[in-house]
Parts: sequence; C-alpha cells; structure tokens
Amino acid sequence: MAVNGDGFMLWHSNSLLDYYPHPGDPVTPNGTAASQGVVYATGNESTLYLSAENAVSFSAPESVIYNAISGDRMLVENGAPAASSLEDGTVAPRTAIGLDGSGQKLIIVVIDGRQPLYSQWATLAELAEIMMYYGADTAMNLDGGGSSTLVVQGPLGPRVLNSPIDNNIPGRERAVGNHLGIFIP
Repeated sequence: MAVNGDGFMLWHSNSLLDYYPHPGDPVTPNGTAASQGVVYATGNESTLYLSAENAVSFSAPESVIYNAISGDRMLVENGAPAASSLEDGTVAPRTAIGLDGSGQKLIIVVIDGRQPLYSQWATLAELAEIMMYYGADTAMNLDGGGSSTLVVQGPLGPRVLNSPIDNNIPGRERAVGNHLGIFIP
C-alpha cells in the first residue's frame, strides 16, 4: 500500500495539460525524505523515521537515517491535540500518519474533500481528533488537498481506495513528490 507524503516544490496544476511535475521531473520535498539509506531531502518539518529493522519513530535516529517522510506539522503529541498547530479552521482533503502509544501500530488516515454530496472534509483539529479516536498517541499531518491518495496493490494491479481530486475533477489523481510505501511479503 502507499499513501502520499510531504508537500514539495515545484508544483502547479492549472489544467489537464498544464501541470508539474510530470513523471520523472525533479522535485524537492519540503522536509526530510529518505529511502533505503539515501537521504534525498532535508528540512525542519515534522518527520516520521523508519529504520532498516522497521522500527518507527517521530524522533530522529542517533545514527543513519534509513527511511523518512515528513509532514507540515504535528497533530497529536503525547495523546493530546497539538493545539498550537491546529488553529487553521480550513476544511480540506487530509492525510495523516500516526503511532499508537506502544509505537507498534502505524495509523494512516486519508479524508476526501471538495466533492459535494460525497465527502466530509476535515479541519486540522478534526483530523487530530480522528487520529486520537483510532489510537494515535502521536500523529503528523502529511500533504493534503488534491494530493490525498491511498493506493493498495491488488490481484489486478494498483487500486486507489479513496476519491482524490485534482482540477475539481473527482477521482483524478494529482502528481505527488513522494509517498510512503509499505510492503508486506
């Protein structure tokens, strides 16, 4: 399965033909990003780290960064809403990732939006409450809006589980700068 990751620079989506990035175009994630020991972006954003042994933490490792993906802010810290970063009352599609108190359960939530009569957009404060409802002791906001996408690999290939939106077209996927992919053999 895979979920969209951090926001990134350069990006635009003006029409079906006028968008960036295209497959293979270079982008720079806003925060720290790494894959299998290769760090391809650094920043000061909130970051989820995954070790080579699959240990997951929001605390930077003492040694080498193996896998990392960032978001723009923490939603939940020590089982409570991170109040100072949740004051934006804007409703939008949202993506969040969190850990339960034991650090053993990874919680991923994608909320659709901008689709009247279908979706239930969320504010950042509502997203924090949803993450806590599902057991998150710590949670981070990932890139949202039209980037919010959750995909699983099925017997017939990849399948999008939610209804992303780009250029006001429900179901249209937007290009993203990075993602968190989880493989279970």
